[in-house]
Amino acid sequence: MTLRHCGFLFIGVFGLIDQGAPAGYAGMTDPDRAAAEMDALLEKGWAREGLQGNPVAGDAVFVRRVYLDIVGRIPTAREALEFAESTDPEKRPRLIDRMLAGDGYALSAYNYWADVLRLQQFGAIGSTAGAAYVLWLKDSLRSNKPYDQMVRELITAKGLPWENGAIGYYMRDQRMPLDNFANTCRIFLGTRIECAQCHNHPFDKWTQMDFYHMAAFTYGKESKGYQSPAWKGAQELAGELNREVNRRYPVEKLDGPPERSAEGEAEKLRVKFINQSVNDIGVLAMGGVGVYNQHQERVLQLPHDYQYEDAKPFDAVAPKTLFGREAVVRPGESPDVAYARWMTSPDNPRFTRVIANRLWKMAFGLALIEPLDDLNDQSAAANPELMDRLERLVKDSGYDLKVCLAAIYRTRAYQAESSRDEVPPGETYAFTGPILRRLSAEQIWDSIVTLISPTPDLPNPYTEGNLRTVISRSGKVIAALDGLTPREAYQGAVAAAEAYQAAAGFATEARAEIEKLRAKKEDAAADELYQKVMQAQGGGRQELGKTVFLPAVIRLDAKRENLPAPPWPHSDQAPPKITREALLVKKPADPLMAVYELKVRGFDKSSLTQEQQQAKEESGERALLAEAAYFGIPEANRKAYVTGRRSQMQYWKRASDEISPAFRGHYLRIFGQSDRQLIENSSRDASIPQTLTLMNSDLLASVLNASSHLQLTIHRETDPDRRLEAVYLSLLARKPSDHEREVWRRAQADGLDSLDDLIYALINTRRFLFNP
Repeated sequence: MTLRHCGFLFIGVFGLIDQGAPAGYAGMTDPDRAAAEMDALLEKGWAREGLQGNPVAGDAVFVRRVYLDIVGRIPTAREALEFAESTDPEKRPRLIDRMLAGDGYALSAYNYWADVLRLQQFGAIGSTAGAAYVLWLKDSLRSNKPYDQMVRELITAKGLPWENGAIGYYMRDQRMPLDNFANTCRIFLGTRIECAQCHNHPFDKWTQMDFYHMAAFTYGKESKGYQSPAWKGAQELAGELNREVNRRYPVEKLDGPPERSAEGEAEKLRVKFINQSVNDIGVLAMGGVGVYNQHQERVLQLPHDYQYEDAKPFDAVAPKTLFGREAVVRPGESPDVAYARWMTSPDNPRFTRVIANRLWKMAFGLALIEPLDDLNDQSAAANPELMDRLERLVKDSGYDLKVCLAAIYRTRAYQAESSRDEVPPGETYAFTGPILRRLSAEQIWDSIVTLISPTPDLPNPYTEGNLRTVISRSGKVIAALDGLTPREAYQGAVAAAEAYQAAAGFATEARAEIEKLRAKKEDAAADELYQKVMQAQGGGRQELGKTVFLPAVIRLDAKRENLPAPPWPHSDQAPPKITREALLVKKPADPLMAVYELKVRGFDKSSLTQEQQQAKEESGERALLAEAAYFGIPEANRKAYVTGRRSQMQYWKRASDEISPAFRGHYLRIFGQSDRQLIENSSRDASIPQTLTLMNSDLLASVLNASSHLQLTIHRETDPDRRLEAVYLSLLARKPSDHEREVWRRAQADGLDSLDDLIYALINTRRFLFNP
């Protein structure tokens, strides 16, 4: 059975082909008409310059290009063959619509916007806010949220991570509000105003006063750790205890050394560990969690070295827009809301122009105005009439990015052969076809993943599940803590303080014993005791997890299940002492592990019943078993195939499902993925490490592995010529030419009789690494 004869089975299992095209664009801009109008404007421009459009690209070029541009990967062999053999005269627009409607679009678009927004999953943003920001962006793209709405949500973001993932936009630049403002202007308004932060812009009309007027809209936003009322109240109670103990046991300084009573010193030591325990409530609960509060009454002042005559250093600056209409702050409204409304208005002279340029550049490799993020009064489009039409398309669509892309990808110019000549900076391009360009790091990685995984466009359940777990755990812990009174949180901390004190006492005694053992050369015994010290030192936080967080989450769970709240297990009475033996009982590394394992409705408790969850798992297994059958895996080996595929899905993830950005040393970084320090900081330049990676790394070994999608596709065929076609279709989206078949026959005669050699050669060609 050839690739084209798989029928319903492949469609049902893989979901790659018949995802169902959208039912037209009723009530929206007609992308076919918009495409025809844009082509007419291009042709008018070519006529003025005595040019002609490039010839229409063949199906093999088109299908590879459109898969790379929309879903960020090469097509599979079956996808390429099905398209090539289709006789449907509307197959190109149908394919465009189907891919824009599928999951692959969001996976690819995420890579682009993560680069633009400098999205960092870890670092200053915090792990919880980072995870929430990633999911907010993915969910926004997956649901095709209108672009203007996306931007408004970013600019006005406030709240906790599990309430509003868009707060990551400000937390990315926390404590740097002026830098954030400058980046906002560049990304969404195409205006480079950062030079005016320190002085009047030397090459544009913006003054330093302009910069501060505009920055005042969002200066009131402030990012800081969440302050739980229960925790803050517990700190106040601990402070009262501190003051009371110091009052009862003052240090009397006479002529000699200070006099301290043994009772007083013991009590002060106890209070020290209570304070440590109380403070650790915040450490455990707020680790990686942040809140972005926009309601700070902060007034922006001019810097100390302001040197112009229109104001003095430290003068207050009121919000005022750079251009266009004024952003009017309505009664009861914060300035950032007015700012976001002004920015995303269709009347804003730059907002629509910038996103229109971005969309055009996604398709053609160049924007109508370059650079698209440095517009000024002298900026001129390569085709002004087309620029106006493209802006009207964006507005008429309601800022629906998919509708706009559907129209752009439908143009004859986009579907033409690519232009091979590089366009020098400063010169205009007539857009007779797309620019030939190397694949991005994410496109290379995702294409490799496509050669390894049979289902490259399916959202990765492991990655998104892990992100949602990080968010829900933090939300659950904070909600549980907020359900306590300050007195209850304090009582729990006092109970845990016994473990802190016992651990410190044991460590002091043990270190003295370790020194003696070292002196006697009894290193094995010393090492063993040292390990016990390390284990005991985590005992305080372990106990805090049991005395504060676990009962708090149990109470939260009861509340969510409409059950009576259990009594608080602590009181103001002295808690029991903690023994050394209890400290040395082996415990999980995370003191909140028991808290995480208790699932709470509304946070991490599945909405599915046990029967529904089991049915879902069985359905997934049946799909993988059917996949194994499709590839001809013997029935006796199919269970092992399912196990291997699940492992494969966890390891071979799309670029959008990797850590954002990937860690240094990852193949994505080797091929030029942005470190997200600067806006659009990725690179498509070649390098020696890239060449060595494609020639010698374990990437190729994984592609050539017998369980890879490529090898499974090849070995479904028994005819050698069909296998050769499967290789070319998988890598280049076309069958080999007669010349290539002859070259392969000669290579076989010379001893290269394995298709692995051919795969190795093709992956290292420019045909594989470039978008045709």
